Amino acid sequence: MELCGSGINKEHQMCSKTFGYERIKDLSENVFRLKKISRWRLMWRKIMMGMKHKKKDQVLDHCFRYDPFTYSQNFENDGTIAYHEDPDVSSKSFSARFVSSSKVFTSSNIPTEQICMYTMANKSIESQSELKKRTYGYLSELNTRISTLEGEEKSYTQKLDDVSKDYSALKLTSETQAAANAEVISRKEEEIQQMKEKLDHVLKNVNESKDKVAELTEKNRRLEEDAGYKVSVIRGEFDEAKERYEEKLAEERRNSEVLAKELAVEKDLLKKARDELEVEEAVKSLDEMNKNTSTLTKELEKMNTHVSSLEDEKEVLQRTLEEANKASKEAKENMEGAYSFLMSLRKERGVIEKKVKKLEEDLGSAKGEILRMRSQSKSVKAVNSTEDEEKSDDKVTAKKVVRRRKSSTNS
Repeated sequence: MELCGSGINKEHQMCSKTFGYERIKDLSENVFRLKKISRWRLMWRKIMMGMKHKKKDQVLDHCFRYDPFTYSQNFENDGTIAYHEDPDVSSKSFSARFVSSSKVFTSSNIPTEQICMYTMANKSIESQSELKKRTYGYLSELNTRISTLEGEEKSYTQKLDDVSKDYSALKLTSETQAAANAEVISRKEEEIQQMKEKLDHVLKNVNESKDKVAELTEKNRRLEEDAGYKVSVIRGEFDEAKERYEEKLAEERRNSEVLAKELAVEKDLLKKARDELEVEEAVKSLDEMNKNTSTLTKELEKMNTHVSSLEDEKEVLQRTLEEANKASKEAKENMEGAYSFLMSLRKERGVIEKKVKKLEEDLGSAKGEILRMRSQSKSVKAVNSTEDEEKSDDKVTAKKVVRRRKSSTNS
């Protein structure tokens, strides 16, 4: 890690140095170009100063030694203006002399060759003036360009100073950053070593936890097998209890049907007893009804006790089912089905209780009718005691009718 950190620092330093060197190189090239341009400017200044001190319109006698083409050619090759000077002759005096001499030549019959030479000299003077105008235009353009280049030179020198300052600051920052990076790398190495130690400790704990997990999975598998066996046993017991409960429920339903039939028969007997006028038969039928009601109440009590026992069995089954639910999820689902079945049984029990209540109401109504019939019998006895003497014959016939009715009821 130390080698890696030192390599990173060196690479960072090299990148910063190369970046600074490239900027310095660009600025040095710009400065060199500006210096070259400044040299050209100084040269043009010298040329302009020389043209001020010299006589601008001096030419050679009769323009034989002046050549405008050599003027432009020397300027292009050497950067200097070549004058073929003659201190005694100027352009103005030459033009005046040229005019006077032309008159003399015309008057004195000078040869045509000399006249042609004079005309050529005049044309060369005109071309020289045009060239001077062009050179002045070029010089003005060069002066403006040189002034702009001087401004650029100043800006580039300022930039060079700024870059040198930036380079020195960058160098200092890179050194400080390298030192800080070395410290950070040392700290990171210590942290990595600590993390390695922690990782080894965690790996040991993981291996230990894997062993524990294997043991716990084995125990869980055994417990699942035991729970499955227990659930199968409980399921068999539950099925047997369910069958017994269904059989008992069917018996109770049959008993309730028999009781309903008996109640219907008793109702018929009561209806028949209403028509009878004899008190004895009414009393006997009342005793029979009381006996029947007592037997019915006893049977109802038995049914209630049986239902309570069934509820106890249901609670026991619920407890066993709860234990089975704790053992396994599948047993829980089966117990939920059993619970729903028990709820349906409870609903059936409620229906049976409603039927029993109806029977009790019917018995109460029968008792009321019996009491009403007793009151009627008492009133009949009072009427019969008053009319015994008058209707003795009718009593004999009534007794015969009563006996016949008794025989019909017994059959």
